[in-house]
This record gives sequence, C-alpha cells and structure tokens, in this order.
Amino acid sequence: MDNEFISGADDLDRFFETFGAAAREEAATLLYGRGESIMLDSKQNYVPVDQGTLQDTGHVELPVIDGDTISVRLAFGGPSADYAEAVHEHLSEHSPPSWQRAEAMGQGVHFSQGGPKYLETPFAIGTHDLDQYIADGLRAKLGT
Repeated sequence: MDNEFISGADDLDRFFETFGAAAREEAATLLYGRGESIMLDSKQNYVPVDQGTLQDTGHVELPVIDGDTISVRLAFGGPSADYAEAVHEHLSEHSPPSWQRAEAMGQGVHFSQGGPKYLETPFAIGTHDLDQYIADGLRAKLGT
C-alpha cells in the first residue's frame, strides 16, 4: 500500500485486512461523516421547503458494521414518508391528486426550492469518490 492513490474497493479491502478492527471503526466514522455532509447538502440545496416539515425529517443513522460490510443509512420521511416519496419520485403513486392533475394538464408542479431526487442527487455527488475519501482518511488516521 505504498501507492498514493487507492484504485477501488480491492485496495480499500487491503486496508481492512492489514489494520483489522481499527480500520473498520475508522472507516465507519468516515462513512458517517460523509453521510452527514450529504444530508446537509440535501437539506440546504435540494429538499423542497414550504414549512420545513420534510426537511426536518432528514437524518443519518449510526454506522452498522457487519463483518466486512459497513453501512450508513440516510433517510427522509418518518411520519411524512408518503409525502417524502411523492416528492422524491415525482410523479409517483403517492403524489397528491392535485399534482397528478397539474401534470396531466401540462402545468407541472413547481417547487420554490429543490424538488424531485432531493436525496439521490446529492448522494450521487457525495459518493463519486467515496473509496478514495475513505482510503485517504484511513491513511491519515492509521499512518500508512
């Protein structure tokens, strides 16, 4: 692992083999931090805001480590899950009838801020370099 650049998941897996549990714990911390950054970007730039109800439901769950798999869940919805899905997947089966009528009449539904794919878009942006981000963080923390 003398390379300055990690080329994908295989190289990242070598960190886990070499440094074991310490690498997994640190990777989980890094992954959680990236999740928080993605959620903040989503809330500030992509979530439609009227009264802030949907925006307030966004959260990042603590990392789960299951063997070699580390996961962090980002979600919106809670009690507003149907609305969250209706906006994110516009049009969807959860879209209010007024939205469906507006779309059918060619008027569309317009959001004053953000709109559909309010989590998917910042997630794609925030994870495009995730392997390298975690590898660089591990290298800095573990001194490799």
